[in-house]
Amino acid sequence: MSKEITDQILQKVKSLPPLPAAVQRLIDLTSSVESSIEQMSEIVAADPALTSRILRVANSSFYSLSQKVGTVSQAVMVLGMHGLKNLALSVSVFGFKAGSQRSAALDSKELWRHALATGAAARMLAARFRIRNWEETFVGGLLHDIGKVVLMECFSEKYDQLLEDVRSGEHSLPALERERFGVDHAEIGGELCRRWKMPETITNMVARHHSIVYKKEDSLENDEMACAVRVADNLAKIASLGMDGETTVEMDFLKIVSAEGLANEQLGQILLAMPEEITKVEVFFDLKPGPGGVRKRTATVYLAGVFIQNPVEREIVRMTLLALGFTPVANDEFNVKNAVLAGVISDGSLASGAMRSLTSKNVPILDFAAWKKAHAVDTSSAEPAQLNMQALQSWFREKLSHSQRRKHPAT
Repeated sequence: MSKEITDQILQKVKSLPPLPAAVQRLIDLTSSVESSIEQMSEIVAADPALTSRILRVANSSFYSLSQKVGTVSQAVMVLGMHGLKNLALSVSVFGFKAGSQRSAALDSKELWRHALATGAAARMLAARFRIRNWEETFVGGLLHDIGKVVLMECFSEKYDQLLEDVRSGEHSLPALERERFGVDHAEIGGELCRRWKMPETITNMVARHHSIVYKKEDSLENDEMACAVRVADNLAKIASLGMDGETTVEMDFLKIVSAEGLANEQLGQILLAMPEEITKVEVFFDLKPGPGGVRKRTATVYLAGVFIQNPVEREIVRMTLLALGFTPVANDEFNVKNAVLAGVISDGSLASGAMRSLTSKNVPILDFAAWKKAHAVDTSSAEPAQLNMQALQSWFREKLSHSQRRKHPAT
């Protein structure tokens, strides 16, 4: 794509309206050591619409405050100056989102639901990563895909076609964006954050949510926040909370999880908690509960055996099954009370004796190696390995359907 197109996109970013004056002044105030609670309260109180939304969200289950907040001054006292700034940033994005439905291929409500899910997951990960500023991490997750909104506004027809091509599952979305526009949505989002004069930490999270890698020697909180958003983005895709136009997950996000000392079981707990967390943050955008997400547990346990040698692939498959309502297990864990063996996923490492035994019981055995070969994602050498998450979820739903599950008792 020509440099002219790239320049046109960046020029569009510069022409977008700035953040509301009150929000911009809050950002400026929190960067000054001389600012006061009274100054912040006066700025917010002068904007009735912003005041109303801040008080509504402050009194929601998102914050779970022990006391009702009735005034802006109380909100500042309870949330702190930086907390109020981040809350104002979050709710002010609503105005930009409201007029952003120009894509026939990507529903803006589903895009923002994905953003909310990413923000919610980033909020939970911030505690696990020992990040002090969880509120700003939430904002970074909320805004991580803001560059896609710019592309939908700027090149609606061309971007619709790009999104349709991404659905083939052969290419990653950022790679196609760079090929056709010379820039990807993360870079565009970073430019928009600079245009809005957002804190460097938020700009860094948005601009690097596809490229950040954990380096122990660079364990600055700024980078850890970007790492949390990158993990959260992939978790939101695995949980099927909203739609962001991307069909793949970046498999190396698990390196960040491992480097931060987070066990696979803890990651699974976050995944299962995400649907409840997103209901707390939907108040930001007045969204009604959407479809998808982690399936509810039932009295009967539906087991899915996982026999995959590659530890990264094994963990992503395990989390995908968990999000779909299955309990992933190894071969020595089949004898579970009130359990039904829905099927087995194997890359060929399943012992021949176990294979014959399962086959004789008509247990579905899914060939993961053959599936992966048929759904390979073409990535450049600069990109991390990708797994087609939408195709994987569809495959599991088809092969491990509700009608099949009941035929194979685990015992």
